[in-house]
Amino acid sequence: MRAIAPRTLALLLVVSSSAVRPAHATEPFARVGYGFTGLENPRGVRNLGMGATGTSDASGMATGFFNPASIAFAKATTLFGSYESMPFDQGYSNIQIEAPIPLHSDSTTGAWQFAGSLGFSYLNFPVLEERTIFLPEGTGHTYDPDAWGLSAAGSTSWTHGVMQLAGGAAASYQKQETPGGGFDLMALDFGVISAFPISLDNGMVFRPRLGYALLNLDTGADFDRTDIRIANESRGGFGFDVAAPPVIVAEKTVPSIAFSLDYDRIDRENSSLRFSAGAELTIVDMVHLRYGALDNQYDTYGVGVGWDFGHALFRLDYAHASLRDDSIEQILEENFDRDVFGIIMGMRW
Repeated sequence: MRAIAPRTLALLLVVSSSAVRPAHATEPFARVGYGFTGLENPRGVRNLGMGATGTSDASGMATGFFNPASIAFAKATTLFGSYESMPFDQGYSNIQIEAPIPLHSDSTTGAWQFAGSLGFSYLNFPVLEERTIFLPEGTGHTYDPDAWGLSAAGSTSWTHGVMQLAGGAAASYQKQETPGGGFDLMALDFGVISAFPISLDNGMVFRPRLGYALLNLDTGADFDRTDIRIANESRGGFGFDVAAPPVIVAEKTVPSIAFSLDYDRIDRENSSLRFSAGAELTIVDMVHLRYGALDNQYDTYGVGVGWDFGHALFRLDYAHASLRDDSIEQILEENFDRDVFGIIMGMRW
């Protein structure tokens, strides 16, 4: 019998878990599986750099991954693009466009604001070869186990005095390829956010935030006599933003320093994750430094550099997540760190 290298065995396990992940390991003949585990990879480089937080995100630069209501705070037509290098030669790509509705600038100045987004994500695996005991040694059937998805979201916010209330919903279609032909399903997200921007006498602005979201409420799918589900998730989060008195940089008034802190409580089906926390320090609205933790599993950090020119904005982002316990890396001979690169381009009409 030919020995299987640890890295090859681990890749096969990752692919099979992405397609169908057992629901109850202690139940001998469970007919429920969890699929589309790529949905657990957060979109938005800023969110990942801050420990994969975002349930109460009201920055105006959110992808809505952790709460579709966060899109309601969009101030420009914005294109998000990111690529994540993952273990076992996997790659996770995402592109999303979001905008106020209607597009013209005065749509963001009234008590009511509306926004929407469209997105595409793609999880790329290396081509694998399926073997059985009935095939002669050296032969096999190759297949491409990639997964992809489409998403659409809509949200609205209402402002009265120092109170901002936002609500949103998102729908996604997910497709997973497998040796048996693949399967697909639909999922829904719902969320709300409240924010309370308060201007202080010394020119500072303090904004506490609260958020709650229900994610991946799926229709389910049937594959190989197994009921496939996405791991449903609920999140409750809070945070605050503090902006120092403004200064003039390149003929533009911006806060000299801004600081954001976020904490999310996580309840994800079939997962041990319980919380995420992160912070961001912004210098003259140009340099963004981030740090966070995803439960006791990952430490994260990130950096963003860009500028808002008024009618246009541009930013480059990077985030890194490192696994705290490296024992599994030593066993499988694979680095489980995650590196994500992103770009943001926006236009105000």
